[in-house]
Amino acid sequence: MTSALLSPTAVRDPGVPDPLEFARLVQRLVAMGSTPVAVMGSGSFVQRLMPTTFAPAGTLVGLIDDQPGRAGKTWAGLTVMDTPGALSKGVRGVIIAAYGREFERLWARRGPLREAGVSILACPCPFETKGWDECLIEQYECAIARERGLRPLYHRTYPPEHPVAWDWLLRPLKETARPGMSVLEVGSGAGLWTQHLIEQAGTYHAVDYSARLLYEAIEPRFARYIGKLRLHHDEKALLADVPDASVDLAFSFDVFVHFKPDLVHQYLRAMHRVLKPGGTILLHLVTWNRKALETWQEKFAPHLQGRGDEMHYNTLDSLRVSADAIGLRVEQVGPEVGWAYLARFTKTS
Repeated sequence: MTSALLSPTAVRDPGVPDPLEFARLVQRLVAMGSTPVAVMGSGSFVQRLMPTTFAPAGTLVGLIDDQPGRAGKTWAGLTVMDTPGALSKGVRGVIIAAYGREFERLWARRGPLREAGVSILACPCPFETKGWDECLIEQYECAIARERGLRPLYHRTYPPEHPVAWDWLLRPLKETARPGMSVLEVGSGAGLWTQHLIEQAGTYHAVDYSARLLYEAIEPRFARYIGKLRLHHDEKALLADVPDASVDLAFSFDVFVHFKPDLVHQYLRAMHRVLKPGGTILLHLVTWNRKALETWQEKFAPHLQGRGDEMHYNTLDSLRVSADAIGLRVEQVGPEVGWAYLARFTKTS
C-alpha cells in the first residue's frame, strides 16, 4: 500500500479526537458481530477518545501495542496487549485510533489481524467517502452479521439486502475465465462479482475509485486470498499500478452504464495497455433503444427538469470508434437484455 491510497478526510481536523465517531465505529462492529473489540494505538490520541466511556460495557478488551515491555500495563482504561495476545482473547474487531504517520505505521502492521479475519476500522477514517460507500458497506456488513447468526435491520430499498449477480452476465464471464488467469475488475464495489472469480484466478486486481470500499469491504471479505489480491484506488482511469501486458481478462459490470463515451474510451485505453496479446475485456453497458426510452420516461423524466439522468448510453458503433483507434476488436455478446448489453473486446495490436 502506498500513501496515495489514503485520502485524508477534509471535513474536520483529523488530529482532533472525536469520541462520538469512535462510538459509531464500535456500534458498527457490534452490529456485525465483530466483538470483542480492541483499540490499536497509543498516546494521548487514544486517551482523549475516552474509549471506555463511549463503548458498551464488556465490548472493549484491550489496547494493542506491539512495542516490547508494554504488555500488561494499562492505558486509557484498557489493558495493553500485543497482537498475538489480542488474537488469543478472540478479538474480532479492531479500531486503529491514530492519524498521519502514526496511522500509516499502524495500518501497515494490520496483516496478522486481517489474515485472522478481524474486522479493521479506523478513527478518524482516512478515506474520502464516495457516493455509494455507505450503501454498499451497510449491505456487506449486514451480510456478515447474518452469517454470524444475527438479525440486522436493513433500512434501504436499494441496493437490495441480498444482491444477486445476473446470470446473463455471469455466464459469459465464467465461460471466458480460466484457472490461473490474471483478472482485473473495474468497480469491484463490495465484491458481488469478485466472489465468482477470485478463487480460480492466479492474480486478481480489484480496482475502485473508492479506497474506503477497497479497505472496508473487499480486503476483509477476501482476506483469505490476500496472496493473489491486488487493491488499486484509481480515480484517473489510468490503472497506473497494473503492469503492462499482465492481464488475461478485464471486466466491469453495472459500472460503465454510468460512464460517458470519453470516459469509456479512457478506460479502454488503459485496459489495452495492461492486457496480454489476445486478452479479453467484458463490459456491461446500456444503449438508447425502445426499452431505454420507456425506462427514462417512467423513472427519470418526472424529476429531470432540463437535466440528464445518471445513465449514459453507449452504442456499439460508438464503442467501435474507440476500439479501432486503440487496437481492439469489439462485438456484442448475446442479445440486448432490456436496454443493456454485453460487449466483448479483444486485443489485436
